[in-house]
Amino acid sequence: RILIVTAHPDDETGFAATVYKVTGDLHGIADQCVITNGEGGYKYSTLAENYYGLELTDEKTGRENLPRIRKQELMNAGKIIGMRNIFFLDQKDAHYGLDEHEPLDSTWNVTWITTRLKEILAKTKYDFVFCLLPTPETHAHHKAATLLALRTIQSLPAEQRPIILGVTGANRNDTAKYTFTQLKEYTETKVEGHSPMYFFDKSVKFGYKNALSYKIIVNWEIAEHKSQGTMQLAMNQGDLEQYWYFSLNGEPGKDGEPAKDLSFLARALRPFLLRRTKQQVLSELPAKTEQTLYCELGADERARYEELRDHYRRSLLDRVGKMGLNNSKIQVLEALLRLRQAACHPGLLDQKKIDAGSSKLETLLEQLAEVIDEGHKVLVFSQFTSLLAIVRRQL
Repeated sequence: RILIVTAHPDDETGFAATVYKVTGDLHGIADQCVITNGEGGYKYSTLAENYYGLELTDEKTGRENLPRIRKQELMNAGKIIGMRNIFFLDQKDAHYGLDEHEPLDSTWNVTWITTRLKEILAKTKYDFVFCLLPTPETHAHHKAATLLALRTIQSLPAEQRPIILGVTGANRNDTAKYTFTQLKEYTETKVEGHSPMYFFDKSVKFGYKNALSYKIIVNWEIAEHKSQGTMQLAMNQGDLEQYWYFSLNGEPGKDGEPAKDLSFLARALRPFLLRRTKQQVLSELPAKTEQTLYCELGADERARYEELRDHYRRSLLDRVGKMGLNNSKIQVLEALLRLRQAACHPGLLDQKKIDAGSSKLETLLEQLAEVIDEGHKVLVFSQFTSLLAIVRRQL
């Protein structure tokens, strides 16, 4: 049983794949509580004016009609992902901003919202509450909605609290990993581990000839929100729905606290929902051990390395002096790459030397022989696939 708490009548798109999986494949229950009436989205309604026959970008017309229109859009979208009930709290959607104090201190009736949330939570006894992670850069209404959800759950007796998770989106190939601890002074927003605990991969292929993915469902859902033109830009964007575990839930999986045991969620969404760390997946495994082996370059390798180092030092100093560092960054990176290759194997710089030896290769082969003799299996990683090819030739 899941309750989604959001600010606007299209925020549920951030959870759409997970909700569809839970309600459709697992026969679970998902409800949504929407705090605002969505009237503030009139500026993005240009494309919907012909569709609805209204000048929705006119502020007066938009604010009068969008609450009705966006409710219907959300009900249509909710049907696609199996939403059971949608609770509309109809608070004013004033405008976009980043200051969460504005809705919390003036625009919204916070006392009534909190009371209504308690009523909803008490009636169904939800296992989980999903909300958007209150990052500093997100809409003030998103932050305020999540803060109210957290505070409401925090006010409940411990045995009555559902697990509350914050959600963000990401791509599988993102090189920079987003980290989050908590929002400013709001200690209730603190998360465990500074990173997501779960991932739901929307891009995983399944079905006939592996032609389908859960991105299709998300696209269907997004398409229902026609009054919000920029929503359509989110189609096919983002591979992951990331779930962050708020610290106020308590220690996950702690003995004697079954309500805090997240194993159900992990089992329910396998294989699409993945734990982040080995400790959370296979706790019976021993802790990881790391060992660093240092290799002394042979005489020929050392000479070649120093020759390259001196060459790049001269050329880079000359270029930086003439062009400046900002216009020489690519050359600096190339120099570092070549030096790293020279330290690994001469065949990375000269194809004619792929059968030559190197200190690192000899050390690796010694380690592999020892591990294999003991009956173990080995995974060998390298940033240079060409180095792996050289290793393969030696095995």
